[in-house]
Amino acid sequence: MYCYKLEFKAKKIGWILFLSVWSIQLHAQTSNKAVSAVHFKTRWTWEQLKQQAQKEHKYIFVDCYATWCAPCKMMDEKTYTDNAIGTVANAKFLSVKLQCDQTKKDPVHIKQHYADANFFLKAGQVTAYPAFLFFSPDGRLVHKVAGFYPPTKFKAVLAAAQDPAKQYFTLINDYKENKLALDQVETLAQLARQNDNKILADSVTRYYIENYLDKLPDNAFFNTTHYNQISLNINAMNSEDKAFIWLLHHAKDCDTIQNKFSSAGALIEFMASKEEIAPQLKLAKQTLQTPSWDSISSVIADKFGADHVIQPVLAGKMEWYQFTKDWENYCQIGIERIELSHLLSKPGFEAVVNNHAYDTFMYSTDRAKLQKVLFFMTGLKGVDPGKRNAVPSYMDTKANLLYKLGDVKAAVALETKVVALDPGTKEFKVTLKKMHEGKPTW
Repeated sequence: MYCYKLEFKAKKIGWILFLSVWSIQLHAQTSNKAVSAVHFKTRWTWEQLKQQAQKEHKYIFVDCYATWCAPCKMMDEKTYTDNAIGTVANAKFLSVKLQCDQTKKDPVHIKQHYADANFFLKAGQVTAYPAFLFFSPDGRLVHKVAGFYPPTKFKAVLAAAQDPAKQYFTLINDYKENKLALDQVETLAQLARQNDNKILADSVTRYYIENYLDKLPDNAFFNTTHYNQISLNINAMNSEDKAFIWLLHHAKDCDTIQNKFSSAGALIEFMASKEEIAPQLKLAKQTLQTPSWDSISSVIADKFGADHVIQPVLAGKMEWYQFTKDWENYCQIGIERIELSHLLSKPGFEAVVNNHAYDTFMYSTDRAKLQKVLFFMTGLKGVDPGKRNAVPSYMDTKANLLYKLGDVKAAVALETKVVALDPGTKEFKVTLKKMHEGKPTW
């Protein structure tokens, strides 16, 4: 959980997205009344810190925060107040807090570090708050992580910051100098992803694939751990990688390994989309020429097998129809995907079904399509207001479908229950008001 430096807006499209990013206006972190177990220095210069760190053989810990950042506040209230964290931090680190935004109310001692903030933001490639920068006793930047950490997990962060085998920037230097051990590659790739460095993460992952996965004997992939590495690194793979070729020819074996039907199929179809659908869609959007779906289907069948054609092609068509705003075809293809994938009977896909049902409500005027997605919603887990697992946004989708199809009484009754379950969401109240007034809700 962290706050991005850049502002963005999230728009409701019919289903709840549980975001791991917060950006909430709060009082300045420096006004926090929680008593910190970590002894943060309040008067310091960078040169003084380095001199003291060298003298006491301690690492330097810099907490980069912003006054509007909710997870930063949570670190103050939930993590830094923990005595175990204080014990480790005070024994092994010189700790400072660095405000990285600027406000009109900043006191003098905050303003004195504006230049430091700019320096550390650039040196640490900070893209989100809170960001934790760790320096060796001689002042070298060795590690960085970002986001809220509860005490138990932050204790592990403090330990990693002192371990060269787990330090982000140390691992980067080893990688650039071809000194990185294979058992450290995944650690670096994971840290790069956590630090929003996709280019580095992909590069490191390719190194891992070419120097480890592709050199394993075929029978090694029957091992769950090795198979999972294919799944974890599929984004950086291509269809010519030995590991993927093995996957392509042992799809049924993979399902046995994972004890999960079509786990391999999903990875194969991802690769088909990546290599055959995505480039054609990019070209089509540039030329405004409809992709040749028959030709694309034929290529996918030859390259990946006939069983892996339908889903990536349907997904590609949906993206194209959305781009061209051909909403009736978009809605129809979405219905076909739900039916062909049997999503109604698969737990965990309720949000996907609800998402497309809401899109159909918003964009289609075809009663047959509206009735079809209403049928989907009627049997969807989370729609029954009388059960504990009722999800207001799912119920809202069903109520809107009923309303658009003309069943105003049932729609109003259901939307009334939505508002009762979630009185804090203004959108539901607005929808109910429009229903009472006989106005369109789409």
